Amino acid sequence: MEDNKVKECLLLVFMYNTNLRVKDALSIKWNMLFDDDGYIKEYIEVRECKTRRYKKTPKRQPITKQLREILLTYWLKYRPRITNYVFRSESPKNRGRNQAWNGSYVWRFINEYARKVGIKYRVGAHSLRKTFGYHAVKNGISIEELSQMLNHSNVAITKRYCGIADDEIKANYETVSKLNNGAIGRMAFNNLPDKKKRGK
Repeated sequence: MEDNKVKECLLLVFMYNTNLRVKDALSIKWNMLFDDDGYIKEYIEVRECKTRRYKKTPKRQPITKQLREILLTYWLKYRPRITNYVFRSESPKNRGRNQAWNGSYVWRFINEYARKVGIKYRVGAHSLRKTFGYHAVKNGISIEELSQMLNHSNVAITKRYCGIADDEIKANYETVSKLNNGAIGRMAFNNLPDKKKRGK
């Protein structure tokens, strides 16, 4: 029988490597991942639940080498049915039905793990997608490329989504502030009257 804790970790790795929304990640079945030769595919077709659009690149979701190896290792260990959802619920309530986890279950265990590493505020399952985007830009992927990877309709949404706009605004303030260095030096703050002497 599959181990839920291992499967929870697999979902975290899966979502971070694919930047899929939770609902889209939960909709993946094993038979979508394997090719006819029994290997994990490098690309899979994913139609987004939210937008009803297929992922670009074009219409395909890349599966990274790291993720392919992890998925195959999991498959070989647990041997789930090929028609099962990758993140199939093992709840007794499902009575053997092939049903994926729901979003509230994912939200609960992500917050449980977040608390264990010292994150005190609530974390949404969507945070993994945003983290992917933020790390991508910070490591040199252009905002235009990231916008396509996230399947956003325009770059402005991507900037806002990843918190890049806030970072850029703060950086702009710092840049302008540095332009004032000369003026601040000329003001000679050390020549201002001493507070102790003001009363005399």
